[in-house]
Amino acid sequence: MLDVSRPAIKIKSRPFHQEVYQYLRAQNIDVFMAKILARRIDDPQLAYQFCQLELKHLSAPFNMKNMDIAVNRLIEAMENGEVIGLETDHDCDGQTSHAILYEGLTRLFCYPASKVRSYIGHRMKEGYGLSDALALRILSDAVKPDLIITADNGSTDEPRIALLKKHGIDTIVTDHHAIPEEGVPKSACAVLNPTQEGCNFGDPYIAGCMVAWLLMAATRQKLKSQNKLPQSDCQLIDLLDFVAVGTVADCVSMAKSVNNRVVAYYGMQKIAQKKRICWQSFSDYFQHSVNSELLGFVIAPLLNSDGRMSDALSSVSFLLSQDDEKTYQWVDFLQQQNQKRKEIQKKMTHMAMIEATKQYHDGKNSICIFLSDGHAGVHGISASRIKDAFGLPVILFSPKLDDEEVITGSARSIDRLNIKAVLDQIHQNHQGIMVKYGGHTGAAGLTIVKSQLEKFTALFDTYARQSIEKSGIETGAVIYTEGELQADELDLAIVDQITRLEPFGREFEAPVFCNKAQILAIRMVGKEAQHAQLQLLIEGKRIKGIWFFAAEYDHLGKINAGDMVEVAYRLTKEYFNGNTSLSLKVEYMQRI
Repeated sequence: MLDVSRPAIKIKSRPFHQEVYQYLRAQNIDVFMAKILARRIDDPQLAYQFCQLELKHLSAPFNMKNMDIAVNRLIEAMENGEVIGLETDHDCDGQTSHAILYEGLTRLFCYPASKVRSYIGHRMKEGYGLSDALALRILSDAVKPDLIITADNGSTDEPRIALLKKHGIDTIVTDHHAIPEEGVPKSACAVLNPTQEGCNFGDPYIAGCMVAWLLMAATRQKLKSQNKLPQSDCQLIDLLDFVAVGTVADCVSMAKSVNNRVVAYYGMQKIAQKKRICWQSFSDYFQHSVNSELLGFVIAPLLNSDGRMSDALSSVSFLLSQDDEKTYQWVDFLQQQNQKRKEIQKKMTHMAMIEATKQYHDGKNSICIFLSDGHAGVHGISASRIKDAFGLPVILFSPKLDDEEVITGSARSIDRLNIKAVLDQIHQNHQGIMVKYGGHTGAAGLTIVKSQLEKFTALFDTYARQSIEKSGIETGAVIYTEGELQADELDLAIVDQITRLEPFGREFEAPVFCNKAQILAIRMVGKEAQHAQLQLLIEGKRIKGIWFFAAEYDHLGKINAGDMVEVAYRLTKEYFNGNTSLSLKVEYMQRI
C-alpha cells in the first residue's frame, strides 16, 4: 500500500536582524516584540511603523494611476442618474469588494439602490472574472447598466470589456492581479491596479477590496472638495471591516505592506464593535477577541464556501443585511455550504496527497495533479494543503463544468517563487497551451485543454525548476520559528504581547516557537482520531497542547509518553468554565 503520509518537515529559526532590533529598542519598543519583529523585517523604519499602525500611514488614493479619470466618470454617472453595475469576483476578496462598493454608493454617497445592479459570476457555470457568459448576462439584464465597476478582476478581460463598450456600457476596472503581457484593457475608461506600469501608488501588495475602497475614498474626497458630499451617517472608516476580511482572506503580504496592516488592524476593531448585524450573528465565534485567525479561519471560509459552491451573492447579501432573522438564517446556510465544501475538500485532498506523494518520490520540482472527479470550486484549498505538505509549487486541476475537453486549475506557490511569472514564461514560449490564466505571486488560476495536460505538466516542472535554481530557493516543507522560549516566557502575558503584533497573515504569520519537551501524555481525538491531544513538560512547566491532523505524519506512531521531542508550536489561550490557561497549538513534533 502506498504511504500517503506527509514527508518530514525541517524546523529552522528565522534570521535575526540586529540593526532592526537595536533601532526598535532605541525607540523603547518592548524586548519581546523587538525580537519578533527583528526576525521578520529587515528595514528598521518599516518595523517601527508596524508598532505604530495609524490611518495616516495609508497611501494617498490619488497616487493610483487613472484614479482621477475613474472618480470623474463615477461622479458623472451619479449626477446623471445612470445605472451602475458592480461586477466582482466570487471569492471573499470579491464579495467584500462588492459590499464596499454597494455600501459606498448607497450609504456613503446616498445613491439610490434601485440604480445599482449586482453581478457575480457563478464559478462553476460562468467561470472566473468578467467571463463571456457573465458579459452576456449583463447585456441581457432587463435593467441594463450604463457603467460597470469591476473589483478583484477585470485586468485580463479586454474582449468582454470591449463587448460592453460596443453596447454603450463603460467599465472602470478595479483590481490587484498581475497585468497580462498585452497590457491593461484598452476598452476600459479607467483601470485602477497598483501593479500596472507607471502607477505611483507605491504598494502593489494590497488586495482587490482595498482598491475598491480607495475608489470610494477618492470619490468622497473629490465630492467633498466640490461641496457635493451628501449628509450620511456612514463614514469611510466604517467600510474597513469589509476591507479587513477581504485582505486577510486573500493572503496578501502582511510584511511588505503597511496599508494591509493598517486596514486589517482598524477593520478588526470595527468588527469587534459588532455594529453590523452580520458580525452580531458571528458573535459566538469571537466572545474573547477578534483577530486575524478569526477572519482567516472562521469568517472567510464561510463566505468563500458560498462562492465555491454557489454564486456568492448570498454572502454579499449576508454582509449587507439589515434583517436579524435573515442574517442568522444566512449563517446557517453558509455553515451548510461550508460543511459540503469540507466533505468535498477532504476527499480531494486525500486523493491529491496520494498522487503528490508519487511525484515527490519521483524527484519532481513541482506537483501537477488532475482529479477526474475533483471540484473546481474547492481545488484551491486542497492545492494549498499539498503545497504546505511538500514545500513545492502545486497546481491542482479539475474538470470544467459542462466541457469535458477543458480543465481548470488552481496554483499555489512556495515563498519567493512568483508562480504568475512561471506561467508567464510558459505563455510567452509556448503560445496556446493555456486557454486562460491570471493571478499574482503566491496564487494563480488557469484553464487548459485536457489533452495538453502532460505537455503542460512537463513545461511547468521545467520552468519552476529554472526559477527555483536561479533564485536559490530552498524547497521542501519548512517551519520557521522565533527560537526557544524561556520558562518565564511561557506565560499568558506573552500571549497578550503576541496579540499586540496583529494582524498576522502571509509573510507575517503568527509567531511559532521551538523547544525541547517531554511528552507526559498523548491520545488521539476527533473524528477518525486525526488529532493528537498532548500534555507536555517544557522548561519545567506542564502545558496542554493540541496537534491538528497529526495522524497524517507516519512518525507519530513512534512517539510515546515519556519521549523527548522537539516541538514547534504557537501559544494560545484556552477558556474553560470561566478560567483561562496557557495552551499550545502544535505545528510539528519529532523525537530527539
